[in-house]
Amino acid sequence: MHKTLQTAPDPWVSQHSRQTSGRRPCVVPGLASFLAIWLAGCSALSPSYVHRDGERPGTVTQIGSDPAIIERLADTCPPPDGKATYALIRYTGNDHLRWRAFPVPPGIELQVGDRVRLDVNACRFTKME
Repeated sequence: MHKTLQTAPDPWVSQHSRQTSGRRPCVVPGLASFLAIWLAGCSALSPSYVHRDGERPGTVTQIGSDPAIIERLADTCPPPDGKATYALIRYTGNDHLRWRAFPVPPGIELQVGDRVRLDVNACRFTKME
């Protein structure tokens, strides 16, 4: 005769799994659910999330101090002072193509067609190499 050793019930094993298979339940479904929820939370790091912070790539379409350029001055920029040069930059904002003027920082050599990294909220841009 065989003696069976009695042990305390395992709280991680349901009564059903003890009766049906005698094996511990698989933790993969719980882990898969956790990973799915966690990865869904990472979707907030998509490029549109970065755009809400104001940073986006753009292309210079015009350079100068013409009234046609200055009238498209970005809302986040201070009023024109009369001696600054402005760049009209084409960029995508909220899934729409936009054109806004930003003051050209001193010391930057800029030409039409140059790619820039634009920070709309701070009213500044840097030239991309």
